[in-house]
Amino acid sequence: MTIRVLLVDDHWEVRERLRILLLKEEDVELVGEAADGAEALDVLERLPAEVVVMDLNLPEVDGIETARRILTDRPDTRVVIVSLQSDPHYVKESFKAGVTGYLLKDCAFEELVEAVHTVAAGGTYVSPEIEIGVP
Repeated sequence: MTIRVLLVDDHWEVRERLRILLLKEEDVELVGEAADGAEALDVLERLPAEVVVMDLNLPEVDGIETARRILTDRPDTRVVIVSLQSDPHYVKESFKAGVTGYLLKDCAFEELVEAVHTVAAGGTYVSPEIEIGVP
């Protein structure tokens, strides 16, 4: 099964790095990229994805609200937050919004791949460095 992924980050360098790495995965298809939440919603209208890999800190509308909007329109989509924020408040709010994965930006690439596979299969993934209970 191919996992269709959308990348959302306001830094093109981050998107490029993630794109290059994800394109090496045989079972991952990168359907698009977006620099903010509004663009992500627009891309998803045209190019559906099973998994959205998204930054928490986005211009205009933050990642938590963007996740909420994505999951309202597409409840079968899985959202993985990749952020510098390890503060339990942000992690808990992300999961309350419906995300199913939360990673730290300094994670190893293998961890990102594991998270994408885990959430695509219906599971939940949280970076081991994050020490909080997640619903």
